Amino acid sequence: MAGTVAIGVIAPHGDEAIAEACDDATRDRAVATQRAMEEMTRRVAAADPEVAVVATPHNVHVAGYMAVLTAAQVSGALIPLWHLTRTLPDLPAVVMAPARDLDTNAHVRAGAAVVRAARRLGRRIAVVASADQGHGHAADGPYGFHPESAEFDARVADIVRRNALEELVRFDPGYAPAALADSWWQMLMLQGALEADGERFRAELLAYEAPTYFGMLTAVFERETDRQP
Repeated sequence: MAGTVAIGVIAPHGDEAIAEACDDATRDRAVATQRAMEEMTRRVAAADPEVAVVATPHNVHVAGYMAVLTAAQVSGALIPLWHLTRTLPDLPAVVMAPARDLDTNAHVRAGAAVVRAARRLGRRIAVVASADQGHGHAADGPYGFHPESAEFDARVADIVRRNALEELVRFDPGYAPAALADSWWQMLMLQGALEADGERFRAELLAYEAPTYFGMLTAVFERETDRQP
């Protein structure tokens, strides 16, 4: 079916998500996440998207605007795309950057705009929220210990398990910054895309762990009509 969201994804972008990017001392820190990313890739391949749209905070930032990159090469979205392109080497990617100076609804609308563009072009897309969660899990981490990080991560994991991404819009605007989260804005964009598609999606939390100072959550949102019997 052309012009649809083939699959939605929440994927971490910490180095630990790639075993080959780790040294001997760190390679086994995030095995659950590494396996989940492999499974995520399998699910995306099965959904057969024509384009990956990756929302990431690690790229170009334009004050007051959502940035859309169509460059021939990108590096800020490396972690999820590294996994995806191993199996789907010819999958083109469009990279979007959130704008934290814009409000909640602007990010939801941005996700919806992606779906409208996909419909106009007749493309099946995979929408990927490249997102690490709270960054205050460890006192010896670069940001110190912040109890809000674990609380935020637990709440997001619960939302995903209950397939209730729409609850993200109810977060206080200061909640994610207090938790030192790097995820809320991209997940709002994903929610906007899934909602605009109009199809029912089922959510599956593939892994959550915080092996260092930040949390990593991997999840897929698959179309109900694509469920296997």
